[in-house]
Amino acid sequence: MRKNHILVNKHCIKSTFYAMSEPRGVTLIALIVTIIVLLILAGVTLANITGGNSTIDKASEAKLSTDVKTELEELQSRINNSATKGIRHGNFSGSVDASSIKAALTNLVTDTSGITGNGPWQVTGTKTNTNYLIKQNYEVIPMPENTGTRTEMNVQIGDFVNYDAGTWTQEEIDKLGDLYAGENLPDSTTPFKFGGFKAGQSRNDCITPYSTYDNIFTGGWRVLSVNDDNSINIIHAGTPEAYYHPGATNTGYKSQYILSGIKNLSVSNDFFDNITVRKWDMYENPEFSKNINTHICSYEEITNIETNNNLRNINVYYWLPYANAHTQLYRVRDIIATIAGDYKKNCGIRPVVTLKAECLFQNVNDENTSTHDTQETAWNLVI
Repeated sequence: MRKNHILVNKHCIKSTFYAMSEPRGVTLIALIVTIIVLLILAGVTLANITGGNSTIDKASEAKLSTDVKTELEELQSRINNSATKGIRHGNFSGSVDASSIKAALTNLVTDTSGITGNGPWQVTGTKTNTNYLIKQNYEVIPMPENTGTRTEMNVQIGDFVNYDAGTWTQEEIDKLGDLYAGENLPDSTTPFKFGGFKAGQSRNDCITPYSTYDNIFTGGWRVLSVNDDNSINIIHAGTPEAYYHPGATNTGYKSQYILSGIKNLSVSNDFFDNITVRKWDMYENPEFSKNINTHICSYEEITNIETNNNLRNINVYYWLPYANAHTQLYRVRDIIATIAGDYKKNCGIRPVVTLKAECLFQNVNDENTSTHDTQETAWNLVI
């Protein structure tokens, strides 16, 4: 038994020796391959974490987005809490002034010195260094890119502007009362009346006037002139409604009164007691316009247009009262032509709206558009 036991042990020792001395090449190669794969995976993971558009970047952007939202809400809350009554945006109504806003935003913005007078105001948040715009209605929004004043953005007379006068409502049409001739163009059966539009139609659009040059029926709004306070007058670049003047030279005072509210005191009859002066505030957009001085293009304005090359291609008739002849209604037959008296014409009228001096302008689609003489390249308005 002992001999067999010794033999078995010798055999085990011999087997163990051969096993230990067997070549190990396959195991080493597998180990090297494994290490290389691990290194590649580590590199990819590191790139995802630290490289461009990386997880860290995305996480930072998400945090910044959250921080901006939180900061914006805090700015808005401070303004809302400083208010008492009067203004309205969203579900908030109240009134504030520059001094109360300045006090409310102390330590929340880097500099409050620019918060004076009427808005809008531009501020920079201290937490995120993000630029914000406080609008005239005291709503806070992230500052739109590529914006500036009329001078900074080089806005010129004749440029198109994306001003939105809204759409006709039935309530507004009803306000016209007897002055409204209906959806069709007014004619000899509807003297001294407006028409050609209907509820739901954009007030920025052009209806067909009596006649045009080159058959161009455009629309939208163009810069007419700049006022001393840096506010801007814009004129409708089409005819949003028609007006019919029935004829006789001695009835011009009626159209003058209807269009502009100017009475001809030398005329004695009951006309003024039985007719309504046309109000033009339907074309005002409170966010952008001054809520004053909305009117039909005046004689002086139309004379100025004649000498301004940037506005030579508006291409439709104007109706307006002539300042020095109350008994006639005058028109401008295309702005290149001379001013002349005209009667029995169904012609378009041109509203003029005054934009607030605080309005900011932005290149259309944020592109550096060099010219803005078409509706497609119109300046965007930013408040």
